[in-house]
Amino acid sequence: MIENQKSPSNCCKYCGWEFQNDIIQKIIEEQESAVCEFCGIEINISSISPQEGITKENYGRISNSKDKVEKKKKSIVKSISKLTKTKKYSVNVILGDKDFPKIFKENLIVVISRLIYKYIGEWEQDNNVNIHQVGLTQTILITLAKKVKPIIDKRIHSSYLENLHKITLEEFEEWLKLLQKKFRSIQEYRNHFLIYLLWLTKIMFRLVSDMWEMKNLPKFQATIIKDLKKYPVPLREVSKAYNLQELFDDGERKECGRCHEIKSINEYGARMSQGKKRFFSRCKDCRLDINQIYQYKNKVKIIQNIYNGKLNGKCQMCNTDLKKLPSFEFHHLNPKLKSVKGISMYRNWEQTMRQIENEKATILCTNCHTKQRSTHYIKYEKIIQENKLTHLATNNQITQYVKNKIPKVDYDARRQVVRSIKKLIVINYLYEGKCVGCGDVSTKNNLPALQFHHIDKINPYIMSKTYVNLRNLEIKNILKRLRTENCVPLCGNCHRMEQSIHFKKNFKDIIKPAYWNQIKEFYDIIEKNLREFKFKEEKK
Repeated sequence: MIENQKSPSNCCKYCGWEFQNDIIQKIIEEQESAVCEFCGIEINISSISPQEGITKENYGRISNSKDKVEKKKKSIVKSISKLTKTKKYSVNVILGDKDFPKIFKENLIVVISRLIYKYIGEWEQDNNVNIHQVGLTQTILITLAKKVKPIIDKRIHSSYLENLHKITLEEFEEWLKLLQKKFRSIQEYRNHFLIYLLWLTKIMFRLVSDMWEMKNLPKFQATIIKDLKKYPVPLREVSKAYNLQELFDDGERKECGRCHEIKSINEYGARMSQGKKRFFSRCKDCRLDINQIYQYKNKVKIIQNIYNGKLNGKCQMCNTDLKKLPSFEFHHLNPKLKSVKGISMYRNWEQTMRQIENEKATILCTNCHTKQRSTHYIKYEKIIQENKLTHLATNNQITQYVKNKIPKVDYDARRQVVRSIKKLIVINYLYEGKCVGCGDVSTKNNLPALQFHHIDKINPYIMSKTYVNLRNLEIKNILKRLRTENCVPLCGNCHRMEQSIHFKKNFKDIIKPAYWNQIKEFYDIIEKNLREFKFKEEKK
């Protein structure tokens, strides 16, 4: 299906991929082997030119034909230098395994390609990005390869096994079971296959992003693209009809003891008992919910009982109560007494409370805690708030303003003040200087507490993780990025509440009924304001 073809003198015998002349020269002069960028087969003199019999003497005549590979393709010199012997060997081990017929291995490539193609489509939808506009990074490669990894020990959904070439569905599944049995018995072979999946994922990404509409492709690539284009089921829509776990489902189902939904056995955790694998009675989602509820309940007990209840279960600066439980934090009055960076709520709550009391910590909401820790802002608040700079100011103008106001302070202090001024200008210009969620926190009363929240799910590989990634840019560029990424400022309390999905889902199991209506109203206000927010039109 893939292998039977006549290759040009400077092409791979297996897949037809054209090599660059410097690679051929390196193989001839140093009598070394390399690896084909696409199929992973080891390249030697016989692999390059069985007809010509390339030698040092006739190489010059053959190499006169300049590289026909497109300029946008990266040189495979670097690729080969990075390929370890393990990786080179791994692809050959899988493709050259004589325990399995060639027709099965070729169809396996096609089936895995269908799966990868589906996951590429899901990745595009989840991240709202076009694959043609994003280059392949190591993070994307590993993410996609992990999606296909269950093929090592799970059945593949029948939707992906239609129209196989010269092999029946039953025969393919029998060979796949034998392959999976080999994975379980030989760990080294399993590791080779994982590297093989990375290699095939890389090929598929390039085929979909760069070569989908190209003509006269080598037979290896052309076969895969032809199969994907003519496949009867729209692969990118399969996920709408089937649960993701069902694509690698061994058929066994189980009812969750908490949510009572019948789910695939893959959605349950398990442990070994008396040499047998025993699954938990609750699904993974419910177990995670239970753990989060347990933590929140412990947090409520600590807040209500710490220092014998003297703190009244409220923020000690603004009197925020338990309706904003996720935003409650413990502030150490003396940082030197802080023994751990984070306080675990999984332990006995009384033990945790004694630790907090010994460290002389108090209760603050996120808004107050953030301002309390912003020492530079507290010290230079007047200079930051009194500036007359506009959104057209440059970094140099802001820096010069700060130098004139506080000429004798160290560089770090000036830098923090510059960043605070830029943040103030940006929020005042784009968002009327206040939290979009509650509207209570503004740049005037608590600038440090304002954080940026992405309203939409966009490509995580191109979006700014936090404002830290933007604060050193020019103001005009910051404004542009915030508009592009659809970011809005939320105060620390609103941001924490919006991100606490387990509290939002299970607050009735955590807090007493007196707070239920207040919590629901608070969430409704935030969601309504986020939904209705629109950027003002830019002035030309």
